[in-house]
Amino acid sequence: MSNSTSTPNNYSYITDPAYQGDIRYTIWTQIYYIGVGFLSAFLNLYLIFLFVKYPKLRETPCNWIIIQQCLSEVVMGYGTVMRAVTFLFATNLTIINFNLSFCFWVGGLCAAGYRIGQTIALLMAFDRLLAIWKPGFYAKRRVNVTFDKIGLKTCFRQRLQSTPWSQLLY
Repeated sequence: MSNSTSTPNNYSYITDPAYQGDIRYTIWTQIYYIGVGFLSAFLNLYLIFLFVKYPKLRETPCNWIIIQQCLSEVVMGYGTVMRAVTFLFATNLTIINFNLSFCFWVGGLCAAGYRIGQTIALLMAFDRLLAIWKPGFYAKRRVNVTFDKIGLKTCFRQRLQSTPWSQLLY
């Protein structure tokens, strides 16, 4: 607490100088975060829905990488909404004590989605580099990957073997 006269009984985020004058802590900014988080989550869920609905989209390994990126964006959108809603509740109810597990579900999901998204973006860049650098090899490795009666484990094993970076595993 930056205000020396504040105690946990009379503390208020509104009068704390650390939160005054910073646009990140305004209600309008939190509403913006909530809107962007919902848009991110729902629009990426729509892409995932299209991916599941149309089997033709599952034929290209690059589309699998894009859908993995969409999943990380959904997690980030959910995390952004949770952070903004928690901030609004904390400021309106003057909540100043948070435990570690609560902070994980509020801020950890957004951070985890961001880190996973960075890794997937790197894989996507490597996939595109391989497609440009060795187009013949990339075209040969393209395999139709579908969910069928074989089972989920076999599908992911086939998918791992059909990805262009799987040559690094052998």
